[in-house]
Amino acid sequence: MHNDMPHAATRGGGEWTMSLDDDLEPTFQGHKAGFDEMNVESLSVEELKAYIEHAKSEIARAEAEIAGREALRGDADALFKS
Repeated sequence: MHNDMPHAATRGGGEWTMSLDDDLEPTFQGHKAGFDEMNVESLSVEELKAYIEHAKSEIARAEAEIAGREALRGDADALFKS
């Protein structure tokens, strides 16, 4: 383990230890104040098209992640309501 890991780790007796709960806590500390904007004025038409396709794929990836998390949350809620 490295000491620059995002999880809280402590060094005790010459070993790195980590709480089992550390993996359960979200590590995301909020998004940046603003996402960096692409300087689209300097891109060619082909580069702009590629940029748009990349952005679309990132949106689809984020939406799939949200859907998966919401489904997991729904499954967990249903399990604990039983």
